[in-house]
Amino acid sequence: MSAADQDQKRHNQQYQDMLSRFTKILVIGLGQLGLPVITYVKERGFDAYRYGSSAKAIHRVEIIAEIKQHQGKYLKYSV
Repeated sequence: MSAADQDQKRHNQQYQDMLSRFTKILVIGLGQLGLPVITYVKERGFDAYRYGSSAKAIHRVEIIAEIKQHQGKYLKYSV
């Protein structure tokens, strides 16, 4: 196995390890970028939560992506 192949294998393992640690994703902003992103992460099996200030965008996400507002506190950490 070449050095490049070993590097790629190590990178892939590190990537899989990182993905296994994260199960919840919060998408802030539900506009043209936020809606496709939240739909994508939900389809990939993550627990997807939304945060947005536009009532129209929130309604659109609830209908299209079937994602509701999380009832807990979002910003536990500084963003």
